[in-house]
Amino acid sequence: MEKIGVYVCSCDGKIGDNLDINAVVEHVKKLPHVAKVEHHVHLCNEEGLNLIAEDIKNGEVDKIVIAGCTPITHEKYIGDAIEKAGLNRYLYEQANIREHAAWVHKDKNIATESAKSIISMAVAKSHQAEPLTGVEVELIAQALVIGGGVAGMQAALDMANSGYKTFLIEREGELGGRTWKLEVTYPTSNCGICCMHDCKNCRLTPKIEEVLSNPNIEVLLNSEVSDVKGHIGDFKIAIKDKSDGDSVKEINVGTMIIATGSKTFDPNRIPEYGYENEDVVTMLELECLDGYRRPSDGKVPKVVNFILCVGSRSEKGGNPWCSLVCCNYSIGQAKEIKALYPDTEVYIHYMDLRAAYRGFEEYYSEARNMGVNFLRGRVAKVEKIGDDLQVRAKDADVGSLLKIDSDLVVLAIGQEPSDGTRELAEMIHQKIGEDGFIKDYNLQYRSMEEAGIFVAGCAQGPKGIRYSVGDAKSAAVNALKLLDMGKIRLSPIKSQVNETICSGCGTCESVCPYDAIEMILDPKNTDKKIAKVNEAICNACGTCAAACPSGAIDQKGFNNKQLNNMINAFLVTLEA
Repeated sequence: MEKIGVYVCSCDGKIGDNLDINAVVEHVKKLPHVAKVEHHVHLCNEEGLNLIAEDIKNGEVDKIVIAGCTPITHEKYIGDAIEKAGLNRYLYEQANIREHAAWVHKDKNIATESAKSIISMAVAKSHQAEPLTGVEVELIAQALVIGGGVAGMQAALDMANSGYKTFLIEREGELGGRTWKLEVTYPTSNCGICCMHDCKNCRLTPKIEEVLSNPNIEVLLNSEVSDVKGHIGDFKIAIKDKSDGDSVKEINVGTMIIATGSKTFDPNRIPEYGYENEDVVTMLELECLDGYRRPSDGKVPKVVNFILCVGSRSEKGGNPWCSLVCCNYSIGQAKEIKALYPDTEVYIHYMDLRAAYRGFEEYYSEARNMGVNFLRGRVAKVEKIGDDLQVRAKDADVGSLLKIDSDLVVLAIGQEPSDGTRELAEMIHQKIGEDGFIKDYNLQYRSMEEAGIFVAGCAQGPKGIRYSVGDAKSAAVNALKLLDMGKIRLSPIKSQVNETICSGCGTCESVCPYDAIEMILDPKNTDKKIAKVNEAICNACGTCAAACPSGAIDQKGFNNKQLNNMINAFLVTLEA
């Protein structure tokens, strides 16, 4: 006969102060199949975990229910402790009575009754729990990095220098991304002792030559990923070579790093800034001007206006988010212009300066001391009047409207998701955030099936050079951990098919977003087909179980008997 042990945690008062723990404990003692009930003030600390481990080792319990806080933050390491004590971790159930009871009800009696229901359902589910073991997969000792900017190059170098063959895909005809088109970068605009790893010339920034000469890196330029199949450890990647008539090359890798970067905002979307005029340029185009001279006539500009947040922090024609690097970068260019032409008037129009980096305040002060004028307020319009430009702006500090005749206007354009980000994310089953960038995850909360793909740099959102390179190093470390393991055991929480009632309709195969189900001939009856789940690919989303018209599919660890037991237990507590 099974012996379920229920351990109720008061969470140092975070639970116990908001509901009646004693009443909850007395309720649990009356539940069927419960052999032991313990109350502890802090179950997830060493003392609490040792208490549970001793009960397991002494044979007092063979299934565990912990009533405490959210399993999101505690389930993994509590499961590790239970497994170390000799019990299969899938015989452990977490009942969340903190976020789902103690913290959501002002009335203590209601919170207590809610906690009773939650624990009753967890015990009922545990009654049908079985020990589970996931499939083990080997990892192909090769990696793929998508994107050849500084983040992608750094990730590829770190993987390759650790001895792994690495494919580096870049959709353009050269490596380096935007970084290698820049000259002026924060904080020093040149090499110096106080450099903070923010320019292409820094010894800490990956070099194109270093990548191309590495024997473990295969660079594929003018190429894009056209299809992704398989699973962690064995991803099957189809790569389209645009320079060779869209020919397709197929590779197999154990892990992937996505470093597809970002693109710059198109200022034509804000027509009032006059980008159609020759002497209105973006900050990237300013880099290409010979001596920062006016494009229209090659003369040294006497007045230059920088407009910050073009396409950023505004939903009118732009985006609501901050692009992070524009303030620093524009100040650096303004300083360069003042250094070359001290008599040139330089204005920077801003809403507020956002640069929470060490050394920025000194950088900003240095620009002001050089004579750069900072005007807080939005620019309303840039228009051509005769041969000159006129900038109409607000000076919010004095409350006046300004009309500034300008020779050159520089638009500090923001960052947006790269073209094709959404399509790639769908291929590799990554979620997109509200801003259109690939969603950023805390890796410790991701399943092993998801952990084979890492995202770095501006693919996750706007970043500068320094933080893109740091991201890439972090992604490479995590990818290397996987490849060094050689093989991994996946979660056993997968869809399962009851072959005896499967009708072979194929509905599950058509709705599975991971292509984890295929229809095969029934070995017991070759006149019909049945569904077969590839557990290495299945991500336990439950779509197939919901769609199956014959009820032939459910999930291990969440099977239909367990769910029905939970519902019945809840109804019993309501009646009581």
